[in-house]
Amino acid sequence: MKFRLGTWDLVGEELEAVLNTALTIGYRHIDTAFMHCNEQSIGRVIRDWLESKRVKRKELFITSKLPPTGMHPEKVKHFCQLSLQNLGLSYLDMYLIQLPVGIKYSNDDELFTTSPDGTIATDCGTDIARVWKEMEKLVEEGLIKNIGISNFNEEQLEHLLHVAVIKPANLQIEVHAYFQQRDIRRFCKENGITTTAFCPLGSPNRDKILFSKGNCKVGNLLTDPMVVCLAEKCEKSSAQILLRHAIQKGITVIPKASSKERLQENLDIFNFYLIPSEMKQLDSLDKGQFERTFDYSFLGESFRTHHEFPFSPKIDESLNPHH
Repeated sequence: MKFRLGTWDLVGEELEAVLNTALTIGYRHIDTAFMHCNEQSIGRVIRDWLESKRVKRKELFITSKLPPTGMHPEKVKHFCQLSLQNLGLSYLDMYLIQLPVGIKYSNDDELFTTSPDGTIATDCGTDIARVWKEMEKLVEEGLIKNIGISNFNEEQLEHLLHVAVIKPANLQIEVHAYFQQRDIRRFCKENGITTTAFCPLGSPNRDKILFSKGNCKVGNLLTDPMVVCLAEKCEKSSAQILLRHAIQKGITVIPKASSKERLQENLDIFNFYLIPSEMKQLDSLDKGQFERTFDYSFLGESFRTHHEFPFSPKIDESLNPHH
């Protein structure tokens, strides 16, 4: 099933309640990250389900991610072990490099180390190839089943493929109908790399999310007239139409939901099919890179000017609907 439960921005008792509900109605793939600060809550729920034998470990697929402060060869295993400890697991099914930009390490609790002037203290020596070699060692040691990356651009991914012994299994990036990232998805398909879409519904609450405050001009996908029209035609919700569009393209999706109704709704997308003309309608919604929501711009100039900052694509002004 090309579906995982996203857990970003969910913590504590709320997250535990959501996860218990999700597991009860059939979710088995869970996506988290050390930087989400919710691994311990997820671990408590997983441990309870495993100990009560309501689920077997082999039935679960758990993904976590190496934070930017872990983008140092000597810190890769350290942060992997922290995630395993938080989650109460002996191995992860997938471990991703969350961002190609490295931030200087201060301590385990400081996610965004700052310089004396208050700016983010990035590491000018970030070496993706050396970090990847340490990721490969995690597989060799049995701590990780699969390794991949997140928020990488095509050039960075191509470079990684040239140095990798174990090639990335998965690329996790922002993808939704307004921002379909066709080129890099095509590149991944040609190289046998699966694509996972975070923010597959366009993140309708983006204005409340710190990570997106630098770029909030994306329209609301859920109320787009074309999406609403197709939803009415198929007797489904707008969210179900958008998720179905993604999975029919072979994209794994990780939508987030906090109510049982939404969790169930997001699962109920395997009993209908979008015909080619409907898929083309949704394809036509793509507005290109100007509709990126998560650009991490809140981290400041030192982050944006880092040599591995991935979001500096070549801009075609003719595609800018706001130009």
